[in-house]
Amino acid sequence: MSARNRGKKTNKPLTRVQGTRQANATFRIYAEGEVTEVDYVHALLNHPDIANGSAVEIVIEESGATPYTLVQRARDDKKRGIGDIDHFWCVFDVESPPEKRDKHLSAAIDTARANDIGLAVSNPCFELWLILHFESATAHLTTNEAIRRRRELDASTGKEVDEDRYMDQLTQAMRRAEKLDSKHKDDDTQFPENNPSSTMYKLVHQLMKEASDSKLSV
Repeated sequence: MSARNRGKKTNKPLTRVQGTRQANATFRIYAEGEVTEVDYVHALLNHPDIANGSAVEIVIEESGATPYTLVQRARDDKKRGIGDIDHFWCVFDVESPPEKRDKHLSAAIDTARANDIGLAVSNPCFELWLILHFESATAHLTTNEAIRRRRELDASTGKEVDEDRYMDQLTQAMRRAEKLDSKHKDDDTQFPENNPSSTMYKLVHQLMKEASDSKLSV
């Protein structure tokens, strides 16, 4: 599958492998967003600490998908043994204010955990993860505030992601996201009140680990 095959839904076996080295692992990533999240994952796959380590397929759910329907799709695909997949992940937002949230958000989390599906959840939205590439964020943000701040920081006018600009600051984003996680745990702030936060760093960690293991096996 082409690295720029944005938004294509397919049940075909994974074919996206960079370079000539055999991919160490296969990932199937389910996402709500059709542009930003997809662009960002493609950028990750070109990062020197990730490239060649994994074959990745991105599944974009239909318009109107919710975190719960996203997780249900991943669970059902996993149970059916679709493809030769090592890791299933879902990427979605919490949203703020609360009335914008999926009413089955907690069920989505519980279902994913019960079925060993990785979660890259951003609170309030994916733009918070993008913000962390540029600066720390500790104050509560609404979805609209996060979108606006992201655009102020990267001068974007749409949803596309500038690969070079973000990948150069990936390490800082991971460090800031982990620090936020630790702060919420220390403060005993429970999901979904852990705003701002993002567990995208966990997906990045796993991609990096597979790439590292792949290099060691050569």
